[in-house]
Amino acid sequence: MTSRLLIIEKDSGTRRLFEAVARTQSWEADAVESGVQGLLLLRHVSYDALVIDLMAPGVSGTQILEHLESAAPELIAASIVVSASSESTLQRIRERFASVKVVRKPFELPEVTSLLAGIRSVRAPDSDPFASFVRKSVVAGARSGLVVTTDGKSIQLVRSFGYHPAEYERYFPMSVDAPYPICTAIREGRMVVAGTMNDAIADYPELARSLQELSTRALAAVPLLHEDRVVGAAGWSFLESRSFAEETRMQLKTIAGMAAPLLAQ
Repeated sequence: MTSRLLIIEKDSGTRRLFEAVARTQSWEADAVESGVQGLLLLRHVSYDALVIDLMAPGVSGTQILEHLESAAPELIAASIVVSASSESTLQRIRERFASVKVVRKPFELPEVTSLLAGIRSVRAPDSDPFASFVRKSVVAGARSGLVVTTDGKSIQLVRSFGYHPAEYERYFPMSVDAPYPICTAIREGRMVVAGTMNDAIADYPELARSLQELSTRALAAVPLLHEDRVVGAAGWSFLESRSFAEETRMQLKTIAGMAAPLLAQ
């Protein structure tokens, strides 16, 4: 089984560097730019090691380490904290989280290569279908997502991530005729996208207030089929506007397919 690495790094160049190093050492790497995304992944997916930007936006590196203290303490020793912060700040991290590895930016490539090579894998278990769905969705930029099933008349929620219950519980069960993107995807058996908030509000005015409150900038939904019959759908919301080019559409269809086994459970 391939060891799994989570990279939480706001700088795109540093993020790509760690991804490249991970590939040379046969790690399977998930890379995200914000602490919010990282924490979301940690709540649903098992990892063997982490690279954590101390100044990650949304949720700081310190908050990520605090989460690990309670949820997965064995990962503290398998974490590399990188930061351009002062030496005194880094020393406080070392004192509070004694087993964590700390690297100050800028750093030399051999330094991080050696640290990553020296991390003992705790061997994350194989992901279940929903964990795989969450992994690929978040890395693709999704703020939240859900999987639903339908009998052709009503729609029931199967699983979701990134939502507070109050954000969706009032909607389910819902009619397939309801004016929402996931209903359109099921009714018409096609992928539905809205690349900007204005597009989403124009097509689904009933969602205007919710989209504005949650700062949602884009939406997508993909029907799930079994023997040419629509049996459910996967849907996502995004914090940034999206072009939904053909490559992106194919990526989302592939991710949706990862959720299909959930409908048979």
